[in-house]
Amino acid sequence: MENRRALMKSTDMQGSLQKIVVDTCAVATEQYDEERDIAAYVKKHMDKYDGGVWHCVLGRNFGCYVSHMDGYFSYFEFQGKSVIIFRTQ
Repeated sequence: MENRRALMKSTDMQGSLQKIVVDTCAVATEQYDEERDIAAYVKKHMDKYDGGVWHCVLGRNFGCYVSHMDGYFSYFEFQGKSVIIFRTQ
């Protein structure tokens, strides 16, 4: 299994939830090559795991400004890609 280390840039998630998100990204990158497929896998997994509505933006070059629930936002770098994941109501 590839390196599961992530460089956190901005987050208000608890460490245990961050670990689940990073582990889910690792599984997704092993199964898929396309960024949209990786993002879809992560989003769907988190929808099932934690309920609510999750959103995942993943890529190498993008801008973003979002509203999210407190405690459910993370922006990090993983395997050369930037990832933003957050939950809304």
